[in-house]
Amino acid sequence: MYEETISILLPVFNSERYLKETLNSILYNTYNSFELIIVNDGSTDATIDIIKEYKDKRIFLYNKINSGLIDSLNFGLKKCSHNVIMRMDGDDIILPNKIENQLRYFKKSGSILAGTSGYLIDSNGNKRAPIDLPIEHNYIIKSMLKMSSSFIHPSVMFYKDAVLKVGGYDSNFKHAEDFDLFLRLSKIGKISNMSERLIYLRKHENNISLLNAEEQIKNTIISKDIYKHNNDYFINKSTYSKFRQKIENSFFNRIYIKVHLLIVKVENNNLKKNSFILLFLKVFRKVLKILV
Repeated sequence: MYEETISILLPVFNSERYLKETLNSILYNTYNSFELIIVNDGSTDATIDIIKEYKDKRIFLYNKINSGLIDSLNFGLKKCSHNVIMRMDGDDIILPNKIENQLRYFKKSGSILAGTSGYLIDSNGNKRAPIDLPIEHNYIIKSMLKMSSSFIHPSVMFYKDAVLKVGGYDSNFKHAEDFDLFLRLSKIGKISNMSERLIYLRKHENNISLLNAEEQIKNTIISKDIYKHNNDYFINKSTYSKFRQKIENSFFNRIYIKVHLLIVKVENNNLKKNSFILLFLKVFRKVLKILV
């Protein structure tokens, strides 16, 4: 295939533990025509030293004062020189043919954003489970509105101009910025997933999604509600505040959030003896989804 140069956007913060695996999986991919934009969000560990070990002209490192993931992503978007951007995180691993296969699919699909399926791995790199996602636009939207798994954020490829058109990552939706962005993008174009599993998604005790589960689920619900009731893809602070107050005043939303947090806690602690409780909580959460 014609080798179009793309940008790979990789924000990092204290990523020393897994960063070499991540960088190697990118730099030794079968597709070579890319720039790797690394945004270091004020790391205090050996992250910068590890990056500087690589003498690869495709790497562009930007250091900034710590200001969080959303600011790093929007900062990085501006630094990307090419319209096709692939996301990556500092603790995940992509398969050797991911970039090539995904770019081919992305171009043929007519999507403005496309993710891939993948595998869940633990902190030691052990494969735990496959991650299979809805493939087509309408099924993805249905899944998102049910707050079910719909995209692997560090797997996605998108057009820079489309993301900028809808305003980039919204700082209101902390820890659910990806979910919100994908819903807004769906209003201006096609979104899709590949069935091919091309990324190893690492879950460990320092994952942002695990450390900030309550804020994540609140902002996911807010984004879902705004999508259903607001046709605009720009969301101002007053709209966000109105919908946030609405969920905080809702009895069923408060119960749903508490149940969700219990599930996250049990799953994160891998409490096999509580498998019956976990099953009950998941069934209860499924019922509550209808009400929220």
